[in-house]
Amino acid sequence: MTHPLNFTKRMVIWILLLNLLVIGLAVFAIHEDRLEHERRARATAQNLAQLLANDLGAVFGRSGLVLNIVVDEIEKQLVAGPVKRARLDAYLSQQQSHLSEIISLRVTDENGLVRYGKGVPAGTPVDISDRDHFILQKGNPKAGLVIAKPVKARISKEWSIPVSRRINRPNGDFAGVAYINLPVGY
Repeated sequence: MTHPLNFTKRMVIWILLLNLLVIGLAVFAIHEDRLEHERRARATAQNLAQLLANDLGAVFGRSGLVLNIVVDEIEKQLVAGPVKRARLDAYLSQQQSHLSEIISLRVTDENGLVRYGKGVPAGTPVDISDRDHFILQKGNPKAGLVIAKPVKARISKEWSIPVSRRINRPNGDFAGVAYINLPVGY
């Protein structure tokens, strides 16, 4: 016959082993669950990053297309003579309506003075001749689409990313830039 103390010891040992087994299984299940959540979070983050990249690429693509269309229109007007302010402002407003996510679509002269576009103040024009995108466009006839570093827009006072294209006179000389301000918050 077994001694009750031995039986109690064995029972305590079995209960401890059983508890250790349950704790071990719980730890394993929690660890596996954590790994699965990390895998899902990683996949979600990658999907969101891809969506963001696609969305930004589409916005820059549409901006580039609109700027090409605007530059073509301005260069056609320059061939015919001086640019007509009312006509160009209406045209810019129409083109801006195709890009709901932007702050503005504007045009400068060769000196960097903002002359055309929605919200351009009357009187003394705003000077952007010191902006990187203007300087790059002025000095490089083949600059193409320029996406500059974020700046605080001088008219809207919002932080934006300027996207610009060079405008040429019929003889190839620099005539200014057409640019879009894309809000940094976007």
